Amino acid sequence: MGFPDDEASKLHHQYYSQYGLAIRGLVRHHEIDPLDFDRKCDGSLPLEDLLKPDPDLRKLLEDIDRSKVRVWALTNAYHTHASRVLRILGVDDLIEGIVYCDYSNPNFSCKPEPEFYQNVGDEEG
Repeated sequence: MGFPDDEASKLHHQYYSQYGLAIRGLVRHHEIDPLDFDRKCDGSLPLEDLLKPDPDLRKLLEDIDRSKVRVWALTNAYHTHASRVLRILGVDDLIEGIVYCDYSNPNFSCKPEPEFYQNVGDEEG
């Protein structure tokens, strides 16, 4: 976008405060393609170098009584990033589904908006 770092940082914080997620402000005010943005930002992170399998998290998830609750991941990221993180952590096989920000929808909802949590109910069935 060509902004100096300090201005980009201010915009990030402004849009995060105003919209709950910086990418929403970028989409609305700067005609940024959210899927391209996701590929270039979250998709380019060296997560394999930053995250490792988490045996404690895996044990915690394995110990959940699946007859009483269903285990889903909720994230403000796009599904590709969420799936990648869960895989690297070694818990993707323990998660029934992911409720994520659908960047392909120009009016996507995100946490903490009530519409996002309505999607949880819609996805879960």
